[in-house]
Order: sequence, then C-alpha cells, then structure tokens
Amino acid sequence: MYKWMLDTNIIILGLFWSGKESKLLKQALSQKYEALIWEFVLQETKRIIEEKFPDIQNKAQPLWKC
Repeated sequence: MYKWMLDTNIIILGLFWSGKESKLLKQALSQKYEALIWEFVLQETKRIIEEKFPDIQNKAQPLWKC
C-alpha cells in the first residue's frame, strides 16, 4: 500500500473544494492508500480553518477525531 504525506494545503483544498486534492482525501478514506498526517499539520489546519473559514469549519470536524 502506498503512503502519502499530506500537508495543510492539500487537506484544506480537499475538504472544501472539488479537484485533485478532494480526490486524494476520498481515496485515503476508502483506504486506497495510507495518508500520513503529522500532528502539527492537523493543528495548523485546524487553526487556519477556524481563522479563515469559521462558517464551514463543521465540515472538517471528523478530521480532528483521527
């Protein structure tokens, strides 16, 4: 199984817009590959979503439970 390291940009783009990044996240959720996400990347992603996208941050809530 492939392992891919995801960064903040990929996660945010994948969560909120359709495109290649969204496809990557969907493939990770369907276990076509293993997504590696460091804790500091999750913290940074959460901070950015709270600051810049407060109206849609609920969509990202399942990510924080990983």
